[in-house]
Amino acid sequence: MQAGKEAYIEKPISHNIAEGSALVAAAKKYKRMVSGCHPMPV
Repeated sequence: MQAGKEAYIEKPISHNIAEGSALVAAAKKYKRMVSGCHPMPV
């Protein structure tokens, strides 16, 4: 996000609440989008 890019993150997005909160704070600070997904097996 510091580089001005959006983040597309696969599961697990974070390992605890503090990491998740830091991710949200960084997205707000740099005005970037964060998207999480759960890949489905084919």
